Formats: sequence, structure tokens, C-alpha cells
Amino acid sequence: MNLDESLVRVLACPRCHGPIDVGPTRLACKAERCGYAGRVDNGVLLFADGGASSFFDERTDAMDRVVNDPGTRALFYEAQGEAAQRHLAGAPVILDVGCGAALQYPRPSGSRVIGLDLSIGLLRQNKDLDVAVYGSATELPIGDRSVDRVVCFYAVHHFVGGSVAANRGTVERAFAEFGRVLRPGGELLVFDLSPWWLVWRAQCMAWNGVRRMLGSRLDMFFWRANDLEQLAARQLGRPAHLDREVFGGDPLMFIPAGVGLSWLRVPRVLYPFKICLYRWRLA
Repeated sequence: MNLDESLVRVLACPRCHGPIDVGPTRLACKAERCGYAGRVDNGVLLFADGGASSFFDERTDAMDRVVNDPGTRALFYEAQGEAAQRHLAGAPVILDVGCGAALQYPRPSGSRVIGLDLSIGLLRQNKDLDVAVYGSATELPIGDRSVDRVVCFYAVHHFVGGSVAANRGTVERAFAEFGRVLRPGGELLVFDLSPWWLVWRAQCMAWNGVRRMLGSRLDMFFWRANDLEQLAARQLGRPAHLDREVFGGDPLMFIPAGVGLSWLRVPRVLYPFKICLYRWRLA
């Protein structure tokens, strides 16, 4: 495949972070001692083992119903897309982690967008990307201090493992990677849901047991704002200025209760989450 050379220089080995060679069908680390190799499949750069269905591949129809619901769009996407557009404007290189099948914000003029996801199917659908990358947020195939913005649009709560402790470790590794790849003055934008305190406590107590019962079908763990902010302060690796924006919405607006419960609608006032944008500007 033919990629702009400047974008090839942004890509890197997910193992040693050295330069990567992008061929028509193969990816290879240029460091002889590393030996990392990936592949290219129909325009998608595969930096992780592919083949298994992702959480979203198995729930595409349910996700589409929820995401395209008028209440969902009004509450979770319209104002958030406008905020993303403001903060991404003018960024030469954007890394969208968990990009899905389409960007949830207008593509900034003059920007180049690298989309990363663990669903090959969704990456193939996404026509807004300059580079589609199948890879993990915990092992970004991106060079050190090489991107201007990292954006996660409702993705962090899907960074899970087999236990609450593993969830924390996964998110810690991801934030360390975000800090590694952002240029000085770069920004990390995280859109996500912060649960009410009682919901947070119940989630922490019950999650391990429910995960053992449901396995990978339980693919969400929601972080309280203060906990996520403290975790980021430890893991980003550099001083960072944080701004948090909370989105409201009509308290009487009815929205789907969840991906598997799109038939059940609840008023915003009873929806037990704050909708937050966390924006870190790194030194």
C-alpha cells in the first residue's frame, strides 16, 4: 500500500518503538534485534493478532440502534462532536483511539487522522481515516512524541481485563502510551461517562463476579472522574494541565438504557452517569 512518507514516519514498532517498514502486505521493524513483524490486509495495518471477533463486531446492529437513536445523538454526540471539532482544529496529526466505523466529529481541515481500533470490520468501514490501524491502546504502534492530538471518544471504558485490578492496569498502560506519543504541547481528549458514587461502588464490588459469569460479554468498566484524573496524573509521564467539561442535557429526555437494552428507555435525570470531556495539555 502507498502511504504518505510523513505518516510512515509517525508509525513505529509497538514493541520497541523503532521505525517500521510498511510494505504492500507486510510490516517489519527496522531494528534487527527486535524482529517484530505485522501484516497489511486490504488497507488495514495489522499491528496485533487479528481474526477473533471483537465486542463490537458481535453487536453491530445493537450498537447502530443505540448510537443513531435521536436521544443518544442529542445527549452524547452533538455537543461533544462540536467540542472535539474546536479542540482538534489545526492539529497536523490526530490519533483516534477506538475510532470505530466513523469519526464522531467533523474531520478537521488539513489534519491527517490515524484511526486505531480492535475491530478490523469497523476499521474497513471507516472512510474518514488516512491510516487504519488494528492495534491496542496499551501498545501503540506510534513513535515517541509524534502526534499532536490523541482522542478517545467513549473508548476508555472498554479498556478492560479479567478483573477490576486488570482493568486499572490496562488503563494505566494506555495513558502511559498516550503520554509517550504526544508531542510537547499536545493534547489528550477523553470523552467518557463518570458513574454516580453508589453506582461506582456497586460496580467495583460486583464486577469481578459478573465478569467470571459473562466472560468477554462484559466489556465495560466506568471510571469515576476523580479516579481517572489521578490515574492520568501518575501515568502520562509529564506535567499536564487538565480541564474537565461536563455535558448536561434535558433531564426529561428519554434515552436507551444500554447496548443490550435499547428497548428500555430512561429519562436523563435517572441516567446514573455524568458525561465528561477530560482535556489534558502536556508540557
